Amino acid sequence: STPFISFSPAGGTARSVAISASDQRVAVGAPLSSTTRTTSGSVAVFDLVVESSPPPAESAGLPGIYLHNAGPLGRAVEGSPVYLGAYRVMSGSQVTLTLRSTSGTPTSTVLSTLVVNQHGSAHERIVLGSQPAGDYTLILRGTHASGTGLMLTQRFSVGPDGHISALAANLPSIW
Repeated sequence: STPFISFSPAGGTARSVAISASDQRVAVGAPLSSTTRTTSGSVAVFDLVVESSPPPAESAGLPGIYLHNAGPLGRAVEGSPVYLGAYRVMSGSQVTLTLRSTSGTPTSTVLSTLVVNQHGSAHERIVLGSQPAGDYTLILRGTHASGTGLMLTQRFSVGPDGHISALAANLPSIW
């Protein structure tokens, strides 16, 4: 089993996953996944059962972290929202979002650090600032109650006009 939500609609793979602020709904989006139109996608919304108290550490269940760069291609990087968070991760741990420039001299900037609440959740929406043309990676790290590290990375490129020119899918890993 994997600690990440996955969803495969007809014709494609999910590209975006978002959890509502109340932790009661998950929306999964898949661009260009329509079987009848060439430029349309699909969205599925799921209701979640939210536990009234966190589960004991020995049965913490599947953890997860999520990262969604709202893009889309062609949108100005400045002002582009990024949604991030965690659920069922170690209470009191931190979830950190870092922006790494991979063009020229590599640099890393911490964009957000969230402290996970007593229920193992943390959620935030941030807005990207202006970035020079080049290649970037968003890196989101969190820790499951077992101590296992969870990481999502997403690569994107900014063109000379300051707009998002490439946006890759999230890559999950465990550390």
